[in-house]
Amino acid sequence: KIYKKGKISFRGIMINNDKIYLSYYKEIKKNCFNISIVGGSLDLELIKFESFFTYDECSKNMSNHTGGKMITMNDESFLFTIGDAQQFIDAQNDDSLFGKLLQINYSDKSYKIIAKGMRDTQGGIYNKKDKVVLMTEHGPTGGDEINSLKLDQFEDYANFGWPIASYGEIDYIIIKEKKFSNHKENGFKEPLHWFRGNSVAPSQIIYVDSLDTNTERNYFMSAMGNVPAPGRRSIHHLRFDASYNKLEYSDIIPIGERIRDIINIKNEKKVVMILENSP
Repeated sequence: KIYKKGKISFRGIMINNDKIYLSYYKEIKKNCFNISIVGGSLDLELIKFESFFTYDECSKNMSNHTGGKMITMNDESFLFTIGDAQQFIDAQNDDSLFGKLLQINYSDKSYKIIAKGMRDTQGGIYNKKDKVVLMTEHGPTGGDEINSLKLDQFEDYANFGWPIASYGEIDYIIIKEKKFSNHKENGFKEPLHWFRGNSVAPSQIIYVDSLDTNTERNYFMSAMGNVPAPGRRSIHHLRFDASYNKLEYSDIIPIGERIRDIINIKNEKKVVMILENSP
């Protein structure tokens, strides 16, 4: 029933123990969609997916700005990013799930909102050792971000500022709220890092300390980009300080193709990429 004529797209995949989950466009009513989750028992012969998580809201403009990243945390719950669905100010609306970060319970499917003010978070990882979540955010031109949220900040209801605060160009939307560049001075959480100049189109971010035992807090971030530009179609090697307050080291490994996703196979000391430009 997933496959039918219309606007259907998978956005994320997550495996936890013997279960597999997919986030996807769900048509809530005619030509109006949100990002929902289906789940099933992991079986390499046949998987029967059933609805796991959905909600009543929908958007007629959800061609992108979807989010849909599921981030494993522990055996009780996981994190789920929902984009603003191009209903920009809903990212600041406490009565809407658009533009939010949710923590969802595996067993009873209950959830709570952890953060708001998010545009389109497509990559994320929870570092159990450092007890911190890192998320990649598609910003407007010159405003792509890496956001961080420590475990002890989960109860603070962090606000990442979108669309009121952004370091990118947001002249293409009109909102009555005043727009800022600086986050902290205006009551919003600053990004851990943001990419000046051209958008790099970040996709996934992974923890790669296993590749180099001489340093800590190493991450690879993959980047896409419809056309080549500095920082796009590459892997960004990033290292953060011990408090996750600033970027200490950055290097770019050119790949030459859009990288949709990457995983770290720790025992092989290898990173596997999913590339898009070549079939």
